[in-house]
Amino acid sequence: EERKVAPPLTDDYRPQLKTIKGLEASLGLRIIPRSQNPTDGLILRTASAPERCTDATLAELAPVANLIVDAELARTKVTDKGMQSLANFSNLRFLDLSDTAVTSVGAKELMKLEKLEALNLTQTRVTHNAAAKLQSKPGLKRLYLFETN
Repeated sequence: EERKVAPPLTDDYRPQLKTIKGLEASLGLRIIPRSQNPTDGLILRTASAPERCTDATLAELAPVANLIVDAELARTKVTDKGMQSLANFSNLRFLDLSDTAVTSVGAKELMKLEKLEALNLTQTRVTHNAAAKLQSKPGLKRLYLFETN
């Protein structure tokens, strides 16, 4: 019987292992494989030290940007400026920006992420209007946006 093979989410990350390890060491964050499958992409984890992740960090991830499918940026120091770098993470599917300073201006950049499926904008400065635009984006299945008083 024929097994359906899921299409690769990204290129094989293994040729980039040295770069990945170097970035982890210099930026103080984790870039980990999503699964045993090297074309399932990488997860960017910042939870252990969110304050270390800034707009500059996102720019420095450019060499591996297309390998990252999941970016956990909650509580990081990223701003609208960083969204310009993030717009180049062409295979990004899951993005958590909760509790960041991102505004509607930066959120516009996320329209460029063609593969984005889930986006968390809880406790950001993205307005309902901007969120509604994102919500109409093809492919986006889940958008989290909670008001905080």
